[in-house]
Amino acid sequence: MKDSVSGIKAGLAAGIPVVGLATRNPKKLLSDAGASVVIKDFADSKLWTFLEDREKKTEAVEITT
Repeated sequence: MKDSVSGIKAGLAAGIPVVGLATRNPKKLLSDAGASVVIKDFADSKLWTFLEDREKKTEAVEITT
């Protein structure tokens, strides 16, 4: 989870899906930087939906390999 454009870009460059945390910067800025999802805080339901979807994708890859 990153709250800055540079942090999001670094995560993406490493090939990691990045959750943008809109505490210091506007959601649009973080989204435009490439965040997979942008949340307002850790209680945001979008975070939990994103994590559940990632887990399902990981399980699907494990089953097929």
